[in-house]
Amino acid sequence: MQANATLHRESLTDKQRYWLTHVERCEATGSTMVAYARAQSLDLKQFYNWKMRLNRLGILTQPAKSVAFKRVTVRPKQEFGAGCRIECPNGTRIEVGVGCDPVWLNLIFKAVSPST
Repeated sequence: MQANATLHRESLTDKQRYWLTHVERCEATGSTMVAYARAQSLDLKQFYNWKMRLNRLGILTQPAKSVAFKRVTVRPKQEFGAGCRIECPNGTRIEVGVGCDPVWLNLIFKAVSPST
C-alpha cells in the first residue's frame, strides 16, 4: 500500500504519520502485520486499528486485486451422457450429473483450485 498522493504527509497528525510509516514499512518488508508488530514492539490491535483508520480516511490506497481468468473447455452434454465434465487447467477433471447441487460444486472447485 502506498500513501495517497492527494494527501501530503505534512497535513497528517503526528499519530497518523507514525502509524502510516509503520504500515508502509510493514508492506515494504513483505512481513505479516503480526511479525512486524512483534519485531517493532507495537500493539497489534492498535496496528490493525490504525491501518483500518488510514484506509477509511483515504490515506492508504487499496492494492488492485488481480483477476485471473482460466481457460476452460465446455463440451456438449450428450458426449458424456447425462451431466457434464469440467477439465481444469491444472488437469483436474470434474464430472457431474444433471441436477448437481451448485453449492456442492462450488466447494469442489475451491478444493481443487490452487490458492492465489
